[in-house]
Amino acid sequence: MEWANLEISLIESAIAADCRYVSLGSIAEINDEGISPSYGTVYSEAKDKIFGHLSNRYENFLWIRIASAFGKFDSRKWLITELLELGEKLTLKNPNVVLNLSDVETISSKIVEGALSDRCGSVNFWSEQWMSLESIKKCFVERRSPILTPCKSKYFSEYDPDGLKVDSQSILEFFNQR
Repeated sequence: MEWANLEISLIESAIAADCRYVSLGSIAEINDEGISPSYGTVYSEAKDKIFGHLSNRYENFLWIRIASAFGKFDSRKWLITELLELGEKLTLKNPNVVLNLSDVETISSKIVEGALSDRCGSVNFWSEQWMSLESIKKCFVERRSPILTPCKSKYFSEYDPDGLKVDSQSILEFFNQR
């Protein structure tokens, strides 16, 4: 909550400077989606507090929500990073869970290019890369195209039911660059 209060101070500075505020985060940071370990935690309560402050005080903001992002400088302890470190030794607890992957560079360039200049509020990003954890692991280990899973939904939350499709870099291409 201390960090949430600091971020709210930053938002107030952005408002005072007449700047646009952009926040990039997980779709599960707010408690409307129970798909993450952060659901129901103080962390998600803090993110909810920030989003509430933005919604009530500020019109010129973007809260960009993505399912699972990957990028070349990523050091978080999650699936892609662990695959890069452990390879086929990585044990998957839920191999049939389906993720939607987008790379951070694509999302960032969309923001910089002004593709979202006419949008405000919460935006849900998604790509065609819907695949199971097992498929992602096989893609990495065997260096073959991942087996895509038909998407069951193209959006992730009540805040932006249509979402915004991005043409994300292929996860196989990303693995081959690594």
